[in-house]
Amino acid sequence: SHVIGGEASPDSFFNDIWYADVLGRMIQEKVFMINHWVLSQKRSGHGLFSGYDIRPTYYTFLMYKHFGLQQVYASSGVLDVNVYASRRDDGSLSIIVVNLLDTEQNIRLHFEGEVPAEARVWLLDSTHNAEEIGQQSMPEDGIVTLPAQSVTLYIIE
Repeated sequence: SHVIGGEASPDSFFNDIWYADVLGRMIQEKVFMINHWVLSQKRSGHGLFSGYDIRPTYYTFLMYKHFGLQQVYASSGVLDVNVYASRRDDGSLSIIVVNLLDTEQNIRLHFEGEVPAEARVWLLDSTHNAEEIGQQSMPEDGIVTLPAQSVTLYIIE
């Protein structure tokens, strides 16, 4: 398809959030290899770049570059909010939470053992392009707030 510039076309922010969830589901299902088949494309919305311009889906890959290789069980129990977790080589836990909903969501992150005191946090939403928000305290009750249509990455050391 040569669709480009639409609200939900392959070059849109909405595609970025959707693609983050697709990658998480593929990892959860233990897909061996995932390839993005077009890096740069000006005539359609499929590329991660259009010439020198970065398209939104590129930022999904920036989030997942912090994801580990050893999958850890995770689930949200909330329709259209999905959680993916892994253990990284440095021993830290990485958690990616995708909120596909048009509204902010409050969900509880439950951990076996103690709730961690803090986490390094990255955010991908309508105003953040996979940006590190910094070290943040984790709430004692484990309830975190997810912006509407967002991907949040927590690294717990």
